[in-house]
Amino acid sequence: MKRENKIKIITPSYNNEHWVEYNIASILNQTYKNYEVLYINDASTDTTYEKVASIVGDLQNWKIINNDTNKGATHNYFEYRERYLTTDDDIVIHLDGDDWLYDELVLEKLNNFYNQHDCWM
Repeated sequence: MKRENKIKIITPSYNNEHWVEYNIASILNQTYKNYEVLYINDASTDTTYEKVASIVGDLQNWKIINNDTNKGATHNYFEYRERYLTTDDDIVIHLDGDDWLYDELVLEKLNNFYNQHDCWM
């Protein structure tokens, strides 16, 4: 039986209103569905937060954090990583707010690779 690992996507984002749709669609269109997303809006001065909130809505596997002050991608990643990862078996993806997954099979391929090669990291 194929193991479906939990994939956790951390997306730090600052002023990415032009890329929000590409970024989020690349995740929502994945064939692999055992994932969660932590989207961190880092005090954007454009409409990034509003766009993310309107697209994602109340999806249970998405959490949006809206920082009051800009902290930078690295700070956000390390600040929230510890609270977000719940087991040693979580697979973590860092996907910046202006990037997107190549196709709809990325998470499926990643899960398969972890299963075939017994990856630790």
